[in-house]
Amino acid sequence: MALTEAHCCRLLGVSAASTLEETRAAYRHIARRMHPDRAGGDAEAFKEITAAYNWLVARRSGKVAAGPRAARTARTRTTAERRARARRAWEQAKAREAQKAREAADRARVDAERAKAETEAAAERLRAQAARAKAARQRARAAKRKAREAERARVETRWDEEFTDAWEAWCKTAERYHAQREQQSADAAAGRSRAERSERAEAPGADEEAKPWTPPAADADAPAGGGEPSGGSIFGRLRQGLRRVARKASLDRVGQDVSLRLPVDLDLLLKGGTRTLGVTRSAACPSCAGSGDEHCVCRGAGRVKVRETVKVTVPPGARSGSKLRLEGKGTAGLDGAPDGDLFLLLEPEAIPGFRSEGLDLHGQVTLSRRLAGDGGTVAVELPRGRVKLKVPRSSRAGDTFRLRGQGLPSWGGAEQGDLFLSVVIR
Repeated sequence: MALTEAHCCRLLGVSAASTLEETRAAYRHIARRMHPDRAGGDAEAFKEITAAYNWLVARRSGKVAAGPRAARTARTRTTAERRARARRAWEQAKAREAQKAREAADRARVDAERAKAETEAAAERLRAQAARAKAARQRARAAKRKAREAERARVETRWDEEFTDAWEAWCKTAERYHAQREQQSADAAAGRSRAERSERAEAPGADEEAKPWTPPAADADAPAGGGEPSGGSIFGRLRQGLRRVARKASLDRVGQDVSLRLPVDLDLLLKGGTRTLGVTRSAACPSCAGSGDEHCVCRGAGRVKVRETVKVTVPPGARSGSKLRLEGKGTAGLDGAPDGDLFLLLEPEAIPGFRSEGLDLHGQVTLSRRLAGDGGTVAVELPRGRVKLKVPRSSRAGDTFRLRGQGLPSWGGAEQGDLFLSVVIR
């Protein structure tokens, strides 16, 4: 059925002189009531009033003329406008979504930067704490080392004083003994002189002049005048020997340091870890508490051999000559003297097929002529595991591949070296 102005106005319930706003209000009122989605709606009636509304709008806006052709043109334009509006709405929604995505990306970037800054700050605090802890450990070790040296000096001084007192008492006794011997020798010589003079007086020729008696020469090793003997005499050598024995006995009471060798395998070298060791050390005798009782199991030594189990944490990156120190695991001290320490000398095992230069490793990779010419991949066994190596075309003998982070770690694992593979073609 062709649409006319009178028919459209009758369907919408407006007059021919109604304005565009009145027509639009009437259409909205009827459309809400006739919409198919509402209860009691009529789809056909809704389509009819929608067509009538579109025709009236096009007619009163001067876009189409009256008649069936004009109605079709109006419907076409209305459809195009709806599509244009829908496209604009879709573009606006897409722009809003893109804006939201950009804002979300910005927020994520800001959050990532904030998290990175917080992580760096936390890492810096941990590094500072580790540095303070390390300094504290170093100060503690230095204080302990200083206390051990002071204890050694104190023990040595005490034994030196005791030995000096004993030596002076012995010298005084020897002086009295030698004085008594000299007096006895002088008395015996005087008695023999009187007896000889009496015999010569009774014998013929007694009127001859008697020769004075000369005492025998003093022993060169004996102390002159009761003083302390010189270093070159037998007494001086005796004193020096006794002093060395006394010093050794005093130092033996202070705990001594012990050194052992610890082999480091490849896994321990690259990753570090904990190892359990069995250590034989000299501990204080539990029976006599280190007093050195002759009737104790230690037979007066004050120490006994014991077997202990210790756990050692080896950091990655051990080098030949590196040392680990275990405090108090050396020889036990006696009479309150500090214990010695145990030093572990690390000996890393060699890595077969590779040579090290600092943190870097150098090795070889063997390629066939076809693989070297055409390129491809080859599986290579490395110290950290098997990897696939991409070989470019026209590879030649002597070319070098660099694998970052596949070398040796630094002491503690803060840095990683690289691995270099030299091409060998067969």
